[in-house]
This record gives sequence, C-alpha cells and structure tokens, in this order.
Amino acid sequence: MWIQVFRALKLKPLLELRSRRNFLVLLFRRVYTGFFNSLPQQYTSLYVVSIGFSIVDLGVMRSFASLASSIVNPIVGFIADIKGRKKAFTIVLLVEMLGALFYFIACDWNTLALAVVFSFTSMLAATNIENIFIADIIRRRTRATGFSIMNFLSRVSVTISPLIAAYIVDTFGGIGAEGIRPLFLIQVVGLSLCAIPAFLLLEETLNRKTVESFSQVVDDVKEIVYELKEHYWLRLWILVEVFGGYVWATTMPYLMIYAVDIKGADAWILGYMGASFNIASLAATIPWGRIGDKIGRVKTILLARPLFYLSTLIFLYAPDASWLILAWMLRGLFFASNSLFQALVNELVPRNLRGRWSGIRALISQSTRIPAPLVGSYLWTMFAPETPFLVAIVIDALIRVPLVASLPETLRQTG
Repeated sequence: MWIQVFRALKLKPLLELRSRRNFLVLLFRRVYTGFFNSLPQQYTSLYVVSIGFSIVDLGVMRSFASLASSIVNPIVGFIADIKGRKKAFTIVLLVEMLGALFYFIACDWNTLALAVVFSFTSMLAATNIENIFIADIIRRRTRATGFSIMNFLSRVSVTISPLIAAYIVDTFGGIGAEGIRPLFLIQVVGLSLCAIPAFLLLEETLNRKTVESFSQVVDDVKEIVYELKEHYWLRLWILVEVFGGYVWATTMPYLMIYAVDIKGADAWILGYMGASFNIASLAATIPWGRIGDKIGRVKTILLARPLFYLSTLIFLYAPDASWLILAWMLRGLFFASNSLFQALVNELVPRNLRGRWSGIRALISQSTRIPAPLVGSYLWTMFAPETPFLVAIVIDALIRVPLVASLPETLRQTG
C-alpha cells in the first residue's frame, strides 16, 4: 500500500532503499505508536500539577529525567553500534511501555518521578535509534525527503488524536488527575500490542560482528572523540544541542500549564491546538524536506526559524484562548522542518559512527541541560510565567542560529 502512496505522490526516488522492509516496519511503528503516544502528550505536565505537585516540583522531576537520559542515551547509542541497532531498540521499547504504565498508576512522588524519567528517556532514545535506522536505509541524496515522508505519514495518525484525547478528558471529568489518567491506560495497552511485532519484523542494519570486549568499547569512544577534535562542525553541533536544552527544556514542561492557567484554555481548546499543530505539520513536512534536498539543510533550517518566534509571541500575548489555535498552527509549520535536523545530524559523521555519535551527543547535551527544567520553573515563579518563553527566544536567535549558520552543508556529500 505504501508503495502506491509513494508513486501517487511522485516520490519514487525514495524507493531506492537499502532495506524496504525496515522502512515499512519503522513507518508502521511511527504511525501506530504516534497515535497512542500523542494522546496524553499535551496533558503530562497538567497531570503532575493536578496530582498536587508545584511548578518547581515539575521542574525537579524533569531535571531528574534529563540526568537519567544523559546516562541511558549514550549507553543505548553505544549498544546500537557495538551490539546492533535492534538490541538497542528492544531496550527502548521496554522503557517506553514502563513510562506509560507508571503514569497510569502514579499516586505519589516516587511513581510519578519514575513515569517522568522513563517517558522522557524513552522518547529521546526512541527518536535517536529510529533516526539511525532510517539514516542507514535511505541514501543521502533523498534522505531529507525520506525523513520528511516518514514524519508526514506518521503524522496522519496523530492529526485527530488531540481531539480524541479532549473528548476522553472531558468525559472523565475535565482537566484533572482523574480526567487525564485514562489516556495513559490507553497508551500502555497500545504500545504493548505494537512492541512484539516491531521486534520480530525489524532487521539488523549494522554490518559488523558483535564485539563484547571492553577494550573495543574504549577504542570506539576514542574514535568518536578523535572525530570531535578533527572536525569543528561536530563541536558546533554539540553546542547547538546544549543551548537547545535551554530553549526547549526550560519551556516545554510549562506550555500547557500556561495555556490552561494563564490563558484559560479548556480540554477542547487544547484539542484544537494539537489538531491545528498536526495538520500544519502534516502539510509542511514534505515541502520542507524537498526544499532541504534542493537548497541545503542549513539554509532551510534557518528559513523556518521565524515561525518559531512568531508562534511563541502569539501564544504569550494572545487576547483570548482561541488565538492559541493559530499560534499552534504556526508552531506546527515550524516543527515540520525538524526533518532537516534529523538528516543533518546523521550526515555529519560516517555511517559506522552514527550510534556512537548519538551517544556522545546525548551524554554531553543531556548532562549540560539537566538544570534547564528547574531553571524554567524558577523563571516562572520568581519573575513571570512569560519569562522562560522569552528567554528561550533570545537564546535561540542570538546563540543557536549563528551556530547553525556556521555548519557545513552536507547535501552534496556521499553516504
């Protein structure tokens, strides 16, 4: 079926895959799990606060999650290169299910903290491992388009999920712990049903023998450290991700709390926000990928940036809650350009180093951004709720954009 879809959309170049089976398995997983993971996505922070914890408590939990991610993600990345992509992916599947389960049974600090840690860690790890798989199976000249198509088709399933989530929350009592809790039960059941087929059908893409010696692990670390020393653009990218922590981690946990507590949004407004985000992202994903494959990844990333600033300002200064839907539509147009980041980061290193590169990036960027969620909570409570969002714009525009502009273009390389 997917082959006919590609042909209908005139996307035949993407069919030149190293592994069509893996592409279809990963596509199915993203489409299927994307729906279940997106159901509670807008409500996790509201759930924490509804149970009785404060903004600062939420910041502490998210900082713990960043600490755990900085430890787990490098290990998963090294496993992907040393033991194989599939074994690393298996670990991620288990952690992902546990995160949803702990959210559902959460009743105190311990279980809720475990839920936040497991969910946040698995979200980043799953994205990294899936992107390594995808980069392995799509050739460079159409890779940005390939990532875009993967994102496009996976977004089809999540287009209506925010409205379904709004209906469920509204049916079970509105925005509160009991209204949100059923979303996590549905999520854990859905993820469990997908895990075994994904594990059985996915084929290994790493063409090297299994290595178990500690000395080889040390040599692998030395190899990627050498790459970092030799190539300035890898160090620049690390800085892009480090400062990215103080753009996203200081704000993401508090977006929906701001929408509900400051702007007066209800479950249906949140639902329409999510739907407008997904529809806009769906419409823009493939065009961004094609632009990236035509003029380059770096130029296209910079071209999309103003949409982020505009959407944030509308979100903060909207005269009423209905304007938040427009803000999230613009945000969706911006986030559709994420496929360029996914392509670029994997093209900066040789194919055989992508797992280790993912691990080293996670180790450095996640460890340096550990305080970011807590910083965001203090900016909210000590100054004003708008402060973390405005600080994020300044960091992105004045630091991250110049760093991205300094990166080399990878479009014309091979591999």
